[in-house]
Amino acid sequence: RESMRRSPQEVAEEYADYDLTIVWSYRDPVNVYHSWVVKGWVQNHPGFTSVWLRRNRSCLEAREALGDRLVVVRYEDLVSHPSCCDALAATLGLAIRPEFRADSNLGRISLPDDVQSAIDRPTRDTLARLDAARTIRPAPQPESRPRCSTGRSKGAMVTHGNLTSNAATLAEHFG
Repeated sequence: RESMRRSPQEVAEEYADYDLTIVWSYRDPVNVYHSWVVKGWVQNHPGFTSVWLRRNRSCLEAREALGDRLVVVRYEDLVSHPSCCDALAATLGLAIRPEFRADSNLGRISLPDDVQSAIDRPTRDTLARLDAARTIRPAPQPESRPRCSTGRSKGAMVTHGNLTSNAATLAEHFG
């Protein structure tokens, strides 16, 4: 909850004499809202939305000044993709044993559509900018390879796929 008090830039300024890396984890605002309501931290979505926007925009504003000292990762990626925890550990030079429980997605499951829309509308752009700013991402998944009949003989199948682009994508990701 440090981000409730100050921005990543302010933290970096306070610890300027140290080799500091700040990890910024962000989450689907609808699910955050649900969690905050359950914990009694917020009573209405307009108040929540302004706080979520202020906190996450402070991350986006700090990116240029902090460069690779600011690592941006989506919470859902950490929970669902072990490769993201591995990449975060490598970036920080730490051994990490992920022990996340599955994301419940309870906000998306249980909140009424009008509440979800009221949160999504004002946060959509900032969420998209955070997604684009991520420095830790899931490893690319292999393309699905659809099967289709060749018509040459009954039951004959041909597999189509572009291995060259898959290899290039993997090479880009793993460098």
